[in-house]
Amino acid sequence: MSRANHTPTGDAGASNRSVQRLNALSESPLESDTERYLVRRVHALGGECLKIASPGNAGVLDRLVMLPGEVMCFVEVKRLGEGPSKLQQRFLRRMNELSVPAAVIDSREAADALLRDLVRIHA
Repeated sequence: MSRANHTPTGDAGASNRSVQRLNALSESPLESDTERYLVRRVHALGGECLKIASPGNAGVLDRLVMLPGEVMCFVEVKRLGEGPSKLQQRFLRRMNELSVPAAVIDSREAADALLRDLVRIHA
């Protein structure tokens, strides 16, 4: 059994917390569900939501959101409660240094909030 999945016998609290976390993850939306939702919302606003592939550049975020009015933002979509990898954190810092909008979302609510902010800032 791998160490990450191993719960010592006799520690019922840790075992219960592990089961609760697994149950929460199985009930939370998949990353792909949130990503599809983001794409639909961007299209509804008259924009594009391109899937990014950048060979040789590890850490580049999943999507480039482009909205009318020269609004652009790199977006990384994660499963609920998950954060960016170390390489993605480095990419986010670099985008911040360049004053290029970049965000991480993990839910439909986060997608809606991001799009509201992008539209509001550039209105």
